Amino acid sequence: MQSHSLFLSDLFPRAGLIATKVKLVRYSLLQPGPSEAFSLNQLFEYSQLQKPKFFENIDYVLVFVGAKGNTAKFIGCYSTTGIELPLKEDLLPKTFPKSLLRNPNNVFHPLEETAIFKDLENRLFIDWQADEDIWYQTGQIDKPVLYIQNTGKYVYQGSQSVVLSFDELEEIVMDPILYASWHTALSTMTAIYLITDLEAGIHFIGSSYTPNSILSTWSQFVETHHGNYHIVHSHLLEHPENYRKFQFSILQVLPNIIEEDDIFEIKKLYRKKLGKNARIIEN
Repeated sequence: MQSHSLFLSDLFPRAGLIATKVKLVRYSLLQPGPSEAFSLNQLFEYSQLQKPKFFENIDYVLVFVGAKGNTAKFIGCYSTTGIELPLKEDLLPKTFPKSLLRNPNNVFHPLEETAIFKDLENRLFIDWQADEDIWYQTGQIDKPVLYIQNTGKYVYQGSQSVVLSFDELEEIVMDPILYASWHTALSTMTAIYLITDLEAGIHFIGSSYTPNSILSTWSQFVETHHGNYHIVHSHLLEHPENYRKFQFSILQVLPNIIEEDDIFEIKKLYRKKLGKNARIIEN
């Protein structure tokens, strides 16, 4: 049996947290709701949508994310307010997906961001030690600290903020431990993406959808430079070193279920917006 020297609860006294007043929440990024909120950097807002009395007698909530297995990555520590409000759209940012407001059992619990464990956000990993369908627990249950990773140069801040050079993307793809937040988000995301050759001024509009993710698609560009797409390969035959000038960004996150014809129409719309130098990558 593996022994552990450090547990999550060992950190509570220094921060002034009382274990009985702490709730731990772990969102699975394999679930569509948390995955969409996380990809838009709105997991804090999503955490405020809970059933009545969810935070009763709780002072602080520690939010984690996970995928397969029991590993959970720490996202943030938030303080409760004891307030419950009927759920209304105007309580949340305009960019918050309306699809995540449809649970009739939820109310709005205002939470407040704190500086507690700020230096451990996106770096602290624990063993959740429970079945994957158990998504919240009390802070009294010991959670082994698995590791605290170093901080990468590039911080994932949501799909709308993704703008990466080829070299930056290469570093992120090649280091899944240091850039675990990127790998977690991009491996569960399907989207319309844009590759811009900053030297030639050419735009390539592509799409990645089930069963492929943005991570798997962009990893092919890191490996082959052209992603195994004819139109990009032809461009690089004329400009062999221009892959180093490629800039990668995300135009639109796609729902889990969407028709290929609808995706193509979205790409055509972006080509119209970007002008004559825009090309569509055919899947």
